[in-house]
Amino acid sequence: MLQIIKLLMADSKRLFLAIPINDHYEELIRKFIALQQIPKVKWIVPENWHVTVLFLGDFPVQHVPVLISSLKEFFKTYQNFSLDFDKFIYKPKQIKPTMIWAKFHQNSYFDQLCRQLADHIEKLYSELSVPFSMSLHSENIPHITLSRLKNPLLRYPDFNLRNIDTYQPILGCDFCTLFQSVLTSEGAKYTNLADFNLI
Repeated sequence: MLQIIKLLMADSKRLFLAIPINDHYEELIRKFIALQQIPKVKWIVPENWHVTVLFLGDFPVQHVPVLISSLKEFFKTYQNFSLDFDKFIYKPKQIKPTMIWAKFHQNSYFDQLCRQLADHIEKLYSELSVPFSMSLHSENIPHITLSRLKNPLLRYPDFNLRNIDTYQPILGCDFCTLFQSVLTSEGAKYTNLADFNLI
């Protein structure tokens, strides 16, 4: 069974679509992390900071060119938009968090993009006879995941996040990127497969 799973994984790529962040937000996150005093937290490396739009999961290698071509057509008519920064938070709650986010305000354009992309991908999967198992959250909240908290013995409620309470400029969403994610012993490694400009 294990050999069959490995063979199937070898014929697929773990893919997701995301909005890259700019230099300003990279610097903002670096400043935020430097302010924190939470022990034993493993922060996600800067090259992996992004706003996830849609996680596709394992996708057949032979169909990746078709996927890229289909996404190019989808984004040809998709309008660009911007995100307003909210704050840094524990997610889902500080009582028993599983992540730390750089959270943006809810945005109807972002939510629409997530939902329309999911519909588009579902139709493509059907045409290619690829099993579709993606599910969207009831609320698509734009965010950057900064840490996945895996220490059940640590009392996170004892450590309030030190936020940066200054106005931040909007994050322009002018293009979306298709990434491949490869899980390694050192964490996930992302490779840019294609960029799609929003008009």
